[in-house]
Parts: sequence; C-alpha cells; structure tokens
Amino acid sequence: MKEHDHGTRTEPEAEPARGEVAEKAYAIYVKEGRPEGHAEQNWREAEAQMQHAKPDHPDQHDEHDDHAHMAADFQKRFWIALVLTLPILVLSPMLQTLVGLREAIGFSGDSYVLFGLSSAVFWYGGWPFLKGFLEEVKSRRPGMMMLIVAVSTAYLYSSAVVFGLAGKMFFWELASLIDIMLLGHWIEMRSVMGASRALEELAKLMPSDPAPQWLTMDDAVKHCAKGIGIWQWASNDQGVASDAVMACCGDVPTLETLAAVSIMREHLPDLRIRVVNVIDLIKLQPQTKHPHGLSDTDFDEIFTKHKPVIFAFHAYPWLIHRLTYRRTNHDNIHVRGYKEEGTITTPFDMTVLNDLDRFHLVMDTIDRLPQTGHAGIHLKRQFKDKLIEHKQYIDKNGQDMPEIRYWKWENPK
Repeated sequence: MKEHDHGTRTEPEAEPARGEVAEKAYAIYVKEGRPEGHAEQNWREAEAQMQHAKPDHPDQHDEHDDHAHMAADFQKRFWIALVLTLPILVLSPMLQTLVGLREAIGFSGDSYVLFGLSSAVFWYGGWPFLKGFLEEVKSRRPGMMMLIVAVSTAYLYSSAVVFGLAGKMFFWELASLIDIMLLGHWIEMRSVMGASRALEELAKLMPSDPAPQWLTMDDAVKHCAKGIGIWQWASNDQGVASDAVMACCGDVPTLETLAAVSIMREHLPDLRIRVVNVIDLIKLQPQTKHPHGLSDTDFDEIFTKHKPVIFAFHAYPWLIHRLTYRRTNHDNIHVRGYKEEGTITTPFDMTVLNDLDRFHLVMDTIDRLPQTGHAGIHLKRQFKDKLIEHKQYIDKNGQDMPEIRYWKWENPK
C-alpha cells in the first residue's frame, strides 16, 4: 500500500496475484519516475495479467450445461410423445364416436393397441415427472410434479378398463396432458437458459473489485439504525470547532467525499473537517414535519449553525434544499449532485461532468474557507490541471487514471 499526492491507491486485497502485478506497475508509475507513456504501458500490461489471473467459474458452466441437457431431453421426449399421441387420438372410442367414425375406424383389439401406445407415452413421456414427484415427496415439498398423480390415476384406471373393468378409458386425455407438460417444461428450460445467458452477460459488466466497506458490520448496523451520523474516524474536529462539514449520501458521493477529505487533511492539515454520512434523507427534515426528522438542536449539532456544508448527493441537488430549507444553516448548505450531465464515459468522469468529483469538492470547500490562503489557491490551481490531465488520460486510454481506480482510504498523518 503506497501513498500518492492525491490519495491512496491500492490493488484489491482479495486477489494477491493481481495486487503483486499492480504493485510492480505502481513502482514504475511513481517511484522510478518513468515517463507517462511507460507508466500507461505498464498499467495495461498489469491489467492484462490480472485478467488472465482471474479463475474460471466451472460451477456456472456446469449449471448452464445441465439446463441445456434438460431442455434437449424434454424436447426429444415431447416430439416422440406427440407422434405416439396422434394414433391414440385416432383410436380413442370417444373421439371416434364424436366424429361419427366409430364403425369405420374401430376394429377388434384396438383397445389393446391403444393401451400399448398410451403406456409408451405414460412411461417415456411421464418419466421425468414421476422422478420429480418422488423427489418432492422425499423432500416433503410438494409442487407442480404432483400433477403426475392425476395422470397416473387416469392411466391405471384406463388400463383396468382395457382388461375388464367397467368404465371409460381416458388414454387420449392423459397422453395430451403429458404432451402439454413436456412442452411447458421444454419452453421453461429454454427460458431459464436464456435468462442464465443474460445474467452471465450482466455479470461481465459488473466491476471485478469489491465495493469499499467503510464500516464494520456492527458499526454499519448502528449507523443505518440512526439514519445519519458523524464519521469520527474520517473527521479531525474532535474537541474543536469545525471549519467545514463534508456531507454525503450515496455510494459514489461517499467515496468522492472521503477522497476529498483525505486530500484536504494531507495538504491543508490545519483545517478542521467533519464528515457526515446520511442514510435516511428524512432525517434532514424537521421533526415537526416527519417523525424521523431531527430536531433543530440535533441538526445544528451535526451540521453546525454557521459553518459551510458541502453536501455530495447521488440525485438532484434541489431535493436536499427542499428538505433543509427550514434549518438554521440552510444558506450555508451547498449541494453537489446530478445535473443531468452524462455520456458514454468512465465512472469517475461522470462525477466530473456533474461537479461531484473529489477535486471539485475540494475546490468548493476552499472557495468557502478564506483561511486556506495561498495554500488553498495553489491546491485549486493544481486540481484544475489535474482535471485537464484526467480528460486527456481517459480520451487516450478509455479508463480512469490509476490513482483514481485504485484509491483507498488511509488515515492521513
């Protein structure tokens, strides 16, 4: 884990091999002072090795193959059962009588032929459902396979009629029902395969790195229960008056806010910054408007009465202003959020287009803190150049700079 001028970037710890490659590329990029072109080349080579290092997921392929096999099996059984069902329909006494061809088509022993064809359909076409029924019984979780019980009852009764029991045969009904069941399961398996492929394609679009976890599980439960809170571990105003409040709501705004705070704590160490994270937006409303809302006293204790508040929000900024317009410090709340700016670009560039990135957040804070003096002016100038460098980098490489992609929080010294 190494430090850089504008935050910390580390390779995800979940993949040691990938971290080693990234560490080597980082050394070339920062320590050895290689030209920019060499750094980019080494990052590309490192990432190519990372991709090759990713393990395959045989379980996913096995599951997909199982669905394909089941779909093919149901398809085969459906067509064979359908072909056998056609003569069953022709030999059915009920259908022969219905169309007035009983005397013309019927012959001695046709009930035994009907029994043989129906037995083939029942045992061959109904076998997957018989197995499924037994599995449901064993697991004590009856489901759709219970339908085979009715089909089996019809088959056994009709077979008894063939061999002497008084009654009517239901062979054509049970054969038709088995055909419908086979067709339905064939279509279902094809749909499952299609959905599985779609999910696999969506999985390819998901980031390979895990989302940052800012809190332990116990702390996260407490924080979510409160709905809003000061992150003391990221703040440095303990026991003194805050100079500014950095508030955030949403995963990306939270990341960018923490990155901005780490920059200011490193380059403007005399500033006292408070970090506030919001889970429940209704907490921002007065308690008189909603039972979840904070009292004016509690709100002022968190956001202060007169200090500037830079609020990074993952939606339209006007929503925060509507929720807080009755608050004492509303005039000092400056919200950065979605401005309906966007295109096909990199994740970090989307924040830049909406002035929600770490560099804009730092510059916004400096503009409202004249005590930053020449150090603040110099830092603003540096970040304006950094935004130009960012634009040039993504235009050339199609991805964010390594210091953005691999940044992680470290407690500034």
